[in-house]
Amino acid sequence: KISSAKAKSVFINKYMEDYNNLSTNQLDVLIELAGPDVHIVVQSLTSQFTKHVAMRLPVLTDNSRHLLNNSDLSCCFQVDRVAFDELFDLLQGKEDIPNEDWKWLFALYKKSTIMKSCSTLVPEPSLRSTKILNLFHSLEACILKLPFDGFLGMLADSLTVKNLMMFAEAICVWLRENITTIECTPDMLQKIISIKQARGWNAIPKQCFPIYAGNSSRFEAFFKTWKTCN
Repeated sequence: KISSAKAKSVFINKYMEDYNNLSTNQLDVLIELAGPDVHIVVQSLTSQFTKHVAMRLPVLTDNSRHLLNNSDLSCCFQVDRVAFDELFDLLQGKEDIPNEDWKWLFALYKKSTIMKSCSTLVPEPSLRSTKILNLFHSLEACILKLPFDGFLGMLADSLTVKNLMMFAEAICVWLRENITTIECTPDMLQKIISIKQARGWNAIPKQCFPIYAGNSSRFEAFFKTWKTCN
């Protein structure tokens, strides 16, 4: 059995690796998934900021502003002060931030250090929440009508699919829309492994499989062999 905080951390950290290429809807799902564990988002954002500083890339982008504006930083301030301070210490050390952004950051910091009850946050999502699957939400109806083999081929070539977790989530969307049970045969598993290797993707963390399988018996039937997809 895995803890929900651990599962949330795995998902959030994975998607935060490419947060600048996510839609605002996907970012909102990450924030909602974190719930009262907003420090997970803050820690991951600080980690990504550190990498961007080392690469001389800007840290404040439309997506990072969206995350900072819409995350309950006041809860992070109370629950994990170290994570909160590390975020703003890093931002404070940036000398290339425009004046208008400094004003915004100061207002954000001031608002976030006002003590309030974190119980006003949304309830913690269940491990079986379908919100997790909605991170990959932009499949068009015509694509979902493709036969499963054709759908896998489309996913293999799609630049929108950036890792094996997104690949798996897209399959969940197809399975949900097409009421049928599909078994991941050894040949199909080998095809998926070949796609993973060709795209240079990492394996899915083992903590995530209960989330995929737990949504439906049809999902469990398909994903039960995926733990060998290394």
